[in-house]
Amino acid sequence: QVFRLKRAQPLLQAFTALFHGGFDSVLVRLRVLRELEADTQSSALTRADINTKLAYLDADSLETVLARLRSHQLLNWDAGQGVYRITPTARNVLSAIDNLLALSQGDDEAEMGFLLAQVAGSQAVGGVTVEQLQHLLGRLVDLTEEFRDAIASGSEFRLRSAQAKWNMACDWVEKGS
Repeated sequence: QVFRLKRAQPLLQAFTALFHGGFDSVLVRLRVLRELEADTQSSALTRADINTKLAYLDADSLETVLARLRSHQLLNWDAGQGVYRITPTARNVLSAIDNLLALSQGDDEAEMGFLLAQVAGSQAVGGVTVEQLQHLLGRLVDLTEEFRDAIASGSEFRLRSAQAKWNMACDWVEKGS
Protein backbone atom coordinates (compact mmCIF):
# COMPACT_ATOMS: atom_id res chain seq x y z
CA GLN A 1 0.00 0.00 0.00
CA VAL A 2 2.78 2.44 0.83
CA PHE A 3 4.49 1.76 -2.50
CA ARG A 4 1.23 2.34 -4.33
CA LEU A 5 0.70 5.66 -2.54
CA LYS A 6 4.31 6.75 -3.13
CA ARG A 7 3.99 5.88 -6.81
CA ALA A 8 0.89 8.10 -6.95
CA GLN A 9 2.72 11.02 -5.33
CA PRO A 10 2.28 13.45 -8.27
CA LEU A 11 -1.47 12.87 -8.27
CA LEU A 12 -1.73 13.16 -4.51
CA GLN A 13 0.32 16.36 -4.62
CA ALA A 14 -2.13 17.73 -7.20
CA PHE A 15 -4.99 17.18 -4.74
CA THR A 16 -2.90 18.73 -1.98
CA ALA A 17 -2.22 21.77 -4.16
CA LEU A 18 -5.94 22.26 -4.66
CA PHE A 19 -7.19 21.47 -1.18
CA HIS A 20 -4.48 22.83 1.12
CA GLY A 21 -5.48 25.94 3.02
CA GLY A 22 -8.73 27.64 3.87
CA PHE A 23 -12.04 26.86 2.24
CA ASP A 24 -12.19 30.18 0.35
CA SER A 25 -8.74 29.57 -1.14
CA VAL A 26 -9.78 26.07 -2.19
CA LEU A 27 -12.89 27.46 -3.88
CA VAL A 28 -10.86 30.04 -5.79
CA ARG A 29 -8.34 27.43 -6.99
CA LEU A 30 -11.07 25.05 -8.10
CA ARG A 31 -12.99 27.85 -9.79
CA VAL A 32 -9.92 29.02 -11.72
CA LEU A 33 -8.99 25.50 -12.80
CA ARG A 34 -12.57 24.75 -13.85
CA GLU A 35 -12.82 28.00 -15.82
CA LEU A 36 -9.60 27.25 -17.65
CA GLU A 37 -10.52 23.62 -18.28
CA ALA A 38 -13.98 24.55 -19.55
CA ASP A 39 -12.56 26.27 -22.64
CA THR A 40 -12.95 23.58 -25.27
CA GLN A 41 -12.24 25.84 -28.24
CA SER A 42 -8.48 25.61 -27.81
CA SER A 43 -6.06 23.65 -25.69
CA ALA A 44 -3.90 26.74 -25.21
CA LEU A 45 -4.74 29.93 -23.32
CA THR A 46 -2.79 33.16 -23.42
CA ARG A 47 -2.45 35.24 -20.30
CA ALA A 48 -4.76 37.79 -21.91
CA ASP A 49 -7.39 35.05 -22.39
CA ILE A 50 -7.05 34.06 -18.75
CA ASN A 51 -7.26 37.67 -17.56
CA THR A 52 -10.43 38.15 -19.61
CA LYS A 53 -12.05 34.93 -18.39
CA LEU A 54 -11.20 35.64 -14.77
CA ALA A 55 -11.50 39.41 -14.72
CA TYR A 56 -13.66 39.17 -11.60
CA LEU A 57 -10.62 38.04 -9.57
CA ASP A 58 -8.04 40.31 -8.01
CA ALA A 59 -4.91 40.31 -10.21
CA ASP A 60 -2.61 39.33 -7.33
CA SER A 61 -4.90 36.48 -6.27
CA LEU A 62 -5.08 35.21 -9.84
CA GLU A 63 -1.29 35.30 -10.13
CA THR A 64 -0.94 33.37 -6.87
CA VAL A 65 -3.40 30.71 -8.03
CA LEU A 66 -1.74 30.35 -11.44
CA ALA A 67 1.68 30.02 -9.81
CA ARG A 68 0.37 27.30 -7.50
CA LEU A 69 -1.27 25.42 -10.38
CA ARG A 70 1.94 25.65 -12.41
CA SER A 71 4.18 24.56 -9.54
CA HIS A 72 2.07 21.43 -8.99
CA GLN A 73 1.83 20.49 -12.69
CA LEU A 74 -1.87 21.22 -13.02
CA LEU A 75 -1.13 23.97 -15.49
CA ASN A 76 1.78 24.07 -17.94
CA TRP A 77 3.38 27.28 -19.17
CA ASP A 78 4.82 27.07 -22.68
CA ALA A 79 7.23 30.01 -22.72
CA GLY A 80 8.05 29.54 -26.41
CA GLN A 81 4.46 30.06 -27.48
CA GLY A 82 3.44 32.19 -24.51
CA VAL A 83 0.46 30.01 -23.59
CA TYR A 84 -0.87 27.98 -20.70
CA ARG A 85 -2.22 24.45 -21.10
CA ILE A 86 -4.30 22.35 -18.73
CA THR A 87 -2.46 19.10 -17.93
CA PRO A 88 -4.00 15.63 -18.18
CA THR A 89 -3.58 15.31 -14.40
CA ALA A 90 -5.69 18.44 -13.91
CA ARG A 91 -8.43 17.03 -16.14
CA ASN A 92 -8.41 13.74 -14.24
CA VAL A 93 -8.52 15.52 -10.88
CA LEU A 94 -11.45 17.69 -11.98
CA SER A 95 -13.27 14.64 -13.34
CA ALA A 96 -12.78 12.79 -10.04
CA ILE A 97 -14.02 15.81 -8.10
CA ASP A 98 -17.09 16.08 -10.33
CA ASN A 99 -17.86 12.41 -9.72
CA LEU A 100 -17.52 12.86 -5.98
CA LEU A 101 -19.69 15.98 -6.01
CA ALA A 102 -22.39 14.04 -7.85
CA LEU A 103 -22.11 11.35 -5.19
CA SER A 104 -22.38 13.86 -2.35
CA GLN A 105 -26.11 14.16 -2.88
CA GLY A 106 -26.44 11.44 -0.23
CA ASP A 107 -28.47 9.24 -2.53
CA ASP A 108 -27.85 5.54 -1.83
CA GLU A 109 -28.51 4.72 -5.47
CA ALA A 110 -25.94 7.25 -6.66
CA GLU A 111 -23.40 5.85 -4.21
CA MET A 112 -23.91 2.26 -5.33
CA GLY A 113 -23.88 3.34 -8.97
CA PHE A 114 -20.62 5.19 -8.42
CA LEU A 115 -18.91 2.21 -6.79
CA LEU A 116 -20.09 -0.19 -9.47
CA ALA A 117 -19.17 2.22 -12.25
CA GLN A 118 -15.63 2.30 -10.86
CA VAL A 119 -15.47 -1.50 -10.88
CA ALA A 120 -17.02 -1.82 -14.36
CA GLY A 121 -14.81 0.92 -15.80
CA SER A 122 -11.68 -0.65 -14.36
CA GLN A 123 -12.66 -4.03 -15.72
CA ALA A 124 -13.16 -2.51 -19.17
CA VAL A 125 -9.70 -0.91 -19.22
CA GLY A 126 -7.58 -3.59 -17.72
CA GLY A 127 -8.63 -4.98 -14.41
CA VAL A 128 -10.33 -4.37 -11.13
CA THR A 129 -8.23 -3.63 -8.08
CA VAL A 130 -8.63 -5.31 -4.74
CA GLU A 131 -9.34 -1.91 -3.18
CA GLN A 132 -12.26 -1.25 -5.55
CA LEU A 133 -13.81 -4.59 -4.65
CA GLN A 134 -13.23 -3.90 -0.96
CA HIS A 135 -15.08 -0.56 -1.25
CA LEU A 136 -18.00 -2.29 -2.93
CA LEU A 137 -18.00 -5.17 -0.45
CA GLY A 138 -17.84 -2.69 2.44
CA ARG A 139 -20.94 -0.93 1.16
CA LEU A 140 -22.77 -4.25 0.73
CA VAL A 141 -21.80 -5.24 4.28
CA ASP A 142 -23.19 -1.88 5.52
CA LEU A 143 -26.48 -2.60 3.76
CA THR A 144 -26.60 -6.15 5.16
CA GLU A 145 -26.09 -4.83 8.69
CA GLU A 146 -28.74 -2.16 8.18
CA PHE A 147 -31.16 -4.87 6.98
CA ARG A 148 -30.26 -7.10 9.96
CA ASP A 149 -30.79 -4.19 12.40
CA ALA A 150 -34.15 -3.38 10.79
CA ILE A 151 -35.29 -6.98 11.25
CA ALA A 152 -34.14 -6.96 14.88
CA SER A 153 -35.93 -3.66 15.57
CA GLY A 154 -39.29 -5.02 14.49
CA SER A 155 -40.06 -1.67 12.86
CA GLU A 156 -41.97 -2.10 9.63
CA PHE A 157 -40.82 1.34 8.48
CA ARG A 158 -37.12 0.50 9.01
CA LEU A 159 -37.58 -2.91 7.40
CA ARG A 160 -39.22 -1.44 4.28
CA SER A 161 -36.52 1.23 4.03
CA ALA A 162 -33.70 -1.31 4.42
CA GLN A 163 -35.38 -3.68 1.97
CA ALA A 164 -35.67 -0.92 -0.64
CA LYS A 165 -31.97 -0.08 -0.27
CA TRP A 166 -30.99 -3.74 -0.45
CA ASN A 167 -33.13 -4.32 -3.56
CA MET A 168 -31.61 -1.25 -5.19
CA ALA A 169 -28.12 -2.54 -4.42
CA CYS A 170 -28.98 -5.95 -5.89
CA ASP A 171 -30.34 -4.25 -9.04
CA TRP A 172 -27.10 -2.26 -9.39
CA VAL A 173 -24.96 -5.37 -8.89
CA GLU A 174 -27.01 -7.17 -11.54
CA LYS A 175 -26.53 -4.22 -13.95
CA GLY A 176 -22.83 -4.23 -13.17
CA SER A 177 -22.51 -7.94 -13.77
